[in-house]
Amino acid sequence: MNNSTILVVDDDPTLLKFVGANLRAQGSEVVTAENGESALKAFEEESLDLVILDIMMPDMTGEEVCHRIRKQSSIPIIILTANDNLNDKVQLLNQGANDYITKPFVMQELLARVQARLRRNRGGIAKPQPQP
Repeated sequence: MNNSTILVVDDDPTLLKFVGANLRAQGSEVVTAENGESALKAFEEESLDLVILDIMMPDMTGEEVCHRIRKQSSIPIIILTANDNLNDKVQLLNQGANDYITKPFVMQELLARVQARLRRNRGGIAKPQPQP
């Protein structure tokens, strides 16, 4: 995941720190946002390689953020949410999300999915990173 910049969006500051620290340990630069508006602002201002996005946020749903980003970009979007409803999963994947992970989650799986999305998006093979 070296040289990648990842936007992590969640209204839980503890989760932002946890996910951010693990992504940084894998060599990524991490930009965080606690709500939809700041996520869209970061998307406009930063050169991003991937977005990890919560769905249930106070000011704007992750679904709306996903929709707005997808209208402008094909950047990989991984949904990371407590919502385990099958219909919602299918709807978000059909509307442009590339992956969907439910909380609670295993960090090793999230990191593997991030690496896979980055590899697919770049059209090459990402070098495997040692596990912490």
